[in-house]
Amino acid sequence: MAWKISARRVWQVAVALLFVFPAALYHFSSSIAEKSIDAILQQAAREQARTWASEVDGELSRILARTPGHRPAPDVLRKLRDEAAKFGVVRFQVRSAETRSRPVIAAHQPGDNVQAQAGEDGAVKAMRKVTVALPGAAGRAGGVIEAVVDVKSLHATLFASLHRFLIVVLGIVVLLIGLVLFGYYQLNLDFRHWKDKLSGEDGLTGLPNRAVFMQQMRARLDHAVWHDQHLACFAVDLDNFSNLSAIYGHDTAEQVLLATARNLREVAGEKALLSRLDMDEFAVFAPLDDERDIEALGQRLRAVVRRPIPRQGQFLHVTASVGAVAVAPAPDTDTEDILLQACMARCDAQSKGGNRFVLYTPEVAERQQARNRAEALVRQAIEEGGLKVHFQPIIRLADNRVQGFEALVRLPDPQGGFLPTNDLIDIAESLDLMRELTQIVLEKSVRAAAGWPAAVSVAVNLSPSALKSPHLIDLIAQTLQDGGLDAARLEVEVTENLMLEDSPFIRRQLRALKALGVSVVLDDFGAGYSSLSYLWRYRFDKIKIDRAFIHAAETCEEGLSIMRAMLLMGRTLNIPVTAEGIETAEQDDWVRRHRCTFAQGYYYARPMPAEEATRLLAETRPLPAGTPLRAAG
Repeated sequence: MAWKISARRVWQVAVALLFVFPAALYHFSSSIAEKSIDAILQQAAREQARTWASEVDGELSRILARTPGHRPAPDVLRKLRDEAAKFGVVRFQVRSAETRSRPVIAAHQPGDNVQAQAGEDGAVKAMRKVTVALPGAAGRAGGVIEAVVDVKSLHATLFASLHRFLIVVLGIVVLLIGLVLFGYYQLNLDFRHWKDKLSGEDGLTGLPNRAVFMQQMRARLDHAVWHDQHLACFAVDLDNFSNLSAIYGHDTAEQVLLATARNLREVAGEKALLSRLDMDEFAVFAPLDDERDIEALGQRLRAVVRRPIPRQGQFLHVTASVGAVAVAPAPDTDTEDILLQACMARCDAQSKGGNRFVLYTPEVAERQQARNRAEALVRQAIEEGGLKVHFQPIIRLADNRVQGFEALVRLPDPQGGFLPTNDLIDIAESLDLMRELTQIVLEKSVRAAAGWPAAVSVAVNLSPSALKSPHLIDLIAQTLQDGGLDAARLEVEVTENLMLEDSPFIRRQLRALKALGVSVVLDDFGAGYSSLSYLWRYRFDKIKIDRAFIHAAETCEEGLSIMRAMLLMGRTLNIPVTAEGIETAEQDDWVRRHRCTFAQGYYYARPMPAEEATRLLAETRPLPAGTPLRAAG
């Protein structure tokens, strides 16, 4: 712990140094440079005065040669002033060698109010007072010229060059300091990993690391062989932990990991082995009184992770996926195989949406192998551009025109079909590729919509992890700009399950989308935990009724009543309503009679490639009510 506090203090000093040192260096360098510039300006002023004196040497010689007290003619004085102005001399006095107490000439430029003296603090001035000797020569007496010379132009040039030079130097210094801090950070990480390996302990939670856990598990297995003991291995992984870290920061992520370790220890008990295997992955190896207790313990481990974690006056809610395998102790039991099977079950839980417990069976292994193949397919498609986006028309029922299209991502599979969309999204989220997937779908959708009539919009689904990304708003804004599409023609669809979190970050994201000009649609309304408060709290531009209610309205009175209520609510709140999943003429007739705004489904048209959608818009004319755009097939 002392080492950790010391490291944190080092970082605090380093960050302070990053800000303080460049500022101090800038002021110190400026102070030294100003003294040099002061000398340069003084010398330049002296040279300007000498040059002027050499240009008017004849007039000065005649003036100095005349009787003391004689005043020069006005035209001569004017000529001297004009020549002086050419060399920046704004005030001058000429004294002869014999009458130094009184100037022969004292003149200044019209409107001159300048104070010649430099400040006592030594600050650099743009007006310079200089004295130039006029050496005696045959026929005239020697003298001196006291002049005030304007060096503003040189002063500005020198200081502009100085500031540019100092900014470049400071930029290099800041870059070097940043590189040093980055190097220190990497060394610090390497040291912590090295320390963990030496100590066998995770540096954050104090739990055994993977290597020690495997050794301890081997010892427990050997002991259990002789005592006929029931054992189970559990793999626990926090759901969407990378998003949590990105939104709330590294310190909060560490706080969550510490709380998770404490909670798991509390439920697993002192007799169980507990380890932190990786960033957000934990493992539990526990003795059981009965083999049937494995699911009860797995569910308790899952439930304890959900305990609210206090943070700055609020509570964080975290969920976990838990996989488990029952262990039959035998001398040849492989600990790696045990942990691998528990991790397979955990991955299976994650593939089903997370926040659940799965017990390992041979079927789990088969599903995991299939998922591994699907993951390879998804990764390859995202990296090599193998994803396709199809577009399904959304019909405005008032005039039977295409109001817009919903963009639906498709991934061809080796069997000639498409990978189920939900599987594609789940896999992309588990591989931390949702940002790339969202970007691909946005770019293809915006590019397609840019070629459609201005009245036709495109709707893109946003997964919860995509909406939680801090980069989402910038990504959408940049994609719209690059594609040349008006933000008002883009709709983003979010599911109501996301609203359960009531997160300040989600509220900010939705406000930012609307500020950008993008419409926000509540998708699958009624399928989750519907609440009327969502509709006024988040100010949705449109709601889409889940297809399950369309089918329920045909089969039961309750479903019919709910559909009527939702449509009436939309009209009352002045929120357009889209009915999804229209597949028959009867369903189309029903939503028209109940004044639904929009409809979408196979009855009108199946999802189609962008080129086909463009042709459809060119061919389509308003159709009689109940006429599909394309035959359902």
